[in-house]
This record gives sequence, C-alpha cells and structure tokens, in this order.
Amino acid sequence: MNKKNNSKKYAPYLDSKTKRYLDIFFSLILIAPALIIISTFAIIIIVIEGKPALFTQKRVAKNLKLFSMTKLRTLKTNAKPYMPSYNSDLNPYLIPFGKFLRAHRLDELPQLFSVIKGDMSLVGPRPELLQEIKKYKGPGKKRFQIKPGLTGLWQIKAPRNTSMHRNKKYDLFYLRKANIKMDLWILAKTAAFVLKKNDGNENRIYSHKISFYN
Repeated sequence: MNKKNNSKKYAPYLDSKTKRYLDIFFSLILIAPALIIISTFAIIIIVIEGKPALFTQKRVAKNLKLFSMTKLRTLKTNAKPYMPSYNSDLNPYLIPFGKFLRAHRLDELPQLFSVIKGDMSLVGPRPELLQEIKKYKGPGKKRFQIKPGLTGLWQIKAPRNTSMHRNKKYDLFYLRKANIKMDLWILAKTAAFVLKKNDGNENRIYSHKISFYN
C-alpha cells in the first residue's frame, strides 16, 4: 500500500478517507441552508426570467471522467453556453441578481450534491470544460488526476480575469502539498469571501503569501 501511494504524483491525503469524511461532514452541515438559498433564488429566477432556474453542463472530473455540474442560472438564455466567466463581455448577459450570485459564489451551491455523490470534493481544482483540456500541457495535466473542487487555491488566490489553465501553478501546488489543514484553511477563506461585500477586485482580497515550488 505504501509503495502504491509513493508512486503517485500527488499528496496521499487526496485519496484518503479523511478527505472524503471531511467532504461528507461539511456538505451535510451546509445542505439544509443551501437548499433554502437555492430554492429562494430558483423561484426568483423563474418569476423574473422564466425557466430554467438551474444550469447544467458537462465537466471533467477525476481521470477525465465526465459528470454533470449544476449551478443556479446567472445568464440570460441567449448567452453563449461556453462563454468564459472571466470574459469582460459577460455583464450584458447577466440576469438580475446574477452578478450578486456570482460575486458571493451562491450559484455554485447545487454542486454540494456532486460532492456528496463523489464526483467532486469540497476543495480541489475547478471542474474544467472538455474542450479546454487541450490547453493543459505537461505537468498541468496532473490536475485531472484528482477530484475537482467546489473551491480551491485558484478561487481564493489567483486573478479572476484569466482562465484556469493560465493559473495552473495553484492546482499543482495543491496537488503536492494538500493536507487537512490546508483544506480547512481554504474552506475558511472561502466562507469569508462568500460573506464579504466584494468590490470586483477579487484577486486582491487575500494578502496571504503562498510559496510555489518547482
């Protein structure tokens, strides 16, 4: 068993029962308030913009397996389905409350069900689109060896005006150094971000320094 773990290119914690238990524990705590928020905004979206209230899209999970990732809908129905979230032309397509939902990450709450199911983890690389995989070269492909996350280092540390593949150093750092203390730290910072009134300069919210090693 130890030999098998040592041959892997990422921290053993990422395959551990501890991480899975952490996912289940916090997901079960969050699921009740999340359902209230999801239901409330789903009704608002349907009343103001019409159906659907949820947006489902195929994303890449561990070992390039595809799964259905669900969000609260934040864009108008005439928006391009694969429009990148960092695109500056996104604002005209946002529905009422769309910017608020995105700013506080509330649109991501339905993904708690993917965490409980096991397709995602609470912390990890963001689920990528299938057509974006070709942009990951060399070591960057390692991010697909583990479960994608509801949140992660990229979400709380990297500039939000660039794509995920341009910030792969955050994913690679997490793969090498992941442990329960890091997960709890990321979850705490994510909670602070969700509750904070953001000014749009999301990449400047946290001043904590992280050293990245080659």
